[in-house]
Amino acid sequence: MYEMEPEGSASTAPKTTPYAPPANVKAELEERQVISKTSFPDSDVDDVDTWFLCLEAAFNVNEVKSDRQKYYTVIVALGNRANYVYNAIAKSNRSENNDRYGTMKNAVLDYFQPSENQLLTNLLSGVSMGDRKPSMLLSEMR
Repeated sequence: MYEMEPEGSASTAPKTTPYAPPANVKAELEERQVISKTSFPDSDVDDVDTWFLCLEAAFNVNEVKSDRQKYYTVIVALGNRANYVYNAIAKSNRSENNDRYGTMKNAVLDYFQPSENQLLTNLLSGVSMGDRKPSMLLSEMR
């Protein structure tokens, strides 16, 4: 009825190797774990340049290299301000876009950076010579 394998014979069942995800998938999974544990700076629409500088420093220190992870981190960090740049988010997320983070960064900078007129008005309003020398005033204005 039942046939038994003779003693000492090896099993003929094929050996399977465990699944190993491709290197890029593995790296992205590791980055996700790093991002979830990292404290990124709160978005500061009054000084977007400095905010991106700090954000990119955090990416660098934590070895986050994936464009996709950077892109989603910016959206999360923007919080409810993301609705101001919704069209840019949609444009950045297109499948043919290979630089989602760069596209998003440029859109956020364009939207939140003050215009030259606003900068000039801010510079000239509330500035008085007082008892300072003109060179000191010029230095402060720069």
